[in-house]
Amino acid sequence: MSFFGVTIETIASLDKIPKADRLLKCTLKGLDFEFVVGKDDWKVGDKCLYIPLDSILPEELAEKLGVKGKLSGAQKNRVKTVRLRGQISQGLIGPLDLVFKGESGIDDTDSEALTKHLGVTKYEPPEKHIQGLRGTRVKITTLPLGQTVYDIEGAERNAGAVTQLAYGIGVVITEKMEGSNFSATWLPDEKRIAVNTRKHEIVLDGSAESKHPFIDQFLEQNLMEIMVQVRQKYKDMHFTLYGEFCGPGVQKNIYKLEKPLIYLFDIKVGTRYLEAEEFYAFTEGYCIAPILAYDVDLVEWINAQCPEDWDHEEQQFSIKHASNGKSMILDRSREGIVIRPMLEQYSPDHNGRLIIKQRSPEYLAKDKN
Repeated sequence: MSFFGVTIETIASLDKIPKADRLLKCTLKGLDFEFVVGKDDWKVGDKCLYIPLDSILPEELAEKLGVKGKLSGAQKNRVKTVRLRGQISQGLIGPLDLVFKGESGIDDTDSEALTKHLGVTKYEPPEKHIQGLRGTRVKITTLPLGQTVYDIEGAERNAGAVTQLAYGIGVVITEKMEGSNFSATWLPDEKRIAVNTRKHEIVLDGSAESKHPFIDQFLEQNLMEIMVQVRQKYKDMHFTLYGEFCGPGVQKNIYKLEKPLIYLFDIKVGTRYLEAEEFYAFTEGYCIAPILAYDVDLVEWINAQCPEDWDHEEQQFSIKHASNGKSMILDRSREGIVIRPMLEQYSPDHNGRLIIKQRSPEYLAKDKN
């Protein structure tokens, strides 16, 4: 599960925004987020509470922060990327006395406690396909034994992982897909395949009316053949095939697909993910997440994305800037990028697999979800 929570941070920089006399661009030490603050509200070195993107704020907290009724979502309480006077703004900051006024008894390093104390929760997009098609009968259970929710940490909080990926190794860079997480798991002890949403297994009740679009698409794209090949090679081990279910009715269907498609992006056998070369060998000829670059040096790739008019003296082109760009599926902004090494590695930053995502600030600022 990727990290989410309110944290205590230090203001690293405050810079002028063109044609915005009362606003400043703010950054935080060790994080690659930037956002807008009032000109006289903060100074470099101040400690603050950072409330991240996709936070749902209780009414009382929103009022104290001066953003009641000004945020996103149906209830105007969701923190999203916005553009203010042309400047991207990613999150909110607030004074420490929102928590530490008097003796709160909260450890200032305990993000979970801070988040709970403030009443902040994480926005979770509804799994619109979780109950299958209207009028059909389908049972939803927990994920199969041994499988966890698939998630990837963001680059903004994981400078160490970014450095590790940029340290002279070959990487694969793919387009981050907008859709709904799909997986299919082979359960050798039960001799069956479980088809899953992000957090649940889909179980048909056996009636003629019982069906689900994930299962239908799994069969239509003949993904069973990949499962058979993996099973044959790995001697009936427990494994999972991962993809993104995209199409009509899924989020905003930004790719304007006329029918659903599953874009594959990973296979996990036992406790390890397959190397990039082996994954692409298994999925050759199938629908996969678009590859932006294969077996490249990350720094060289990022530099190659830099536009000719970029002011190198003013600011270095970064992974965040490189995440912006056109989708390879449709002529529109892509959601972002995913970066993984050609050869799987351990990440001390994640205490697990080395892989990161970077959502495009331009996409996020335009997104109306």
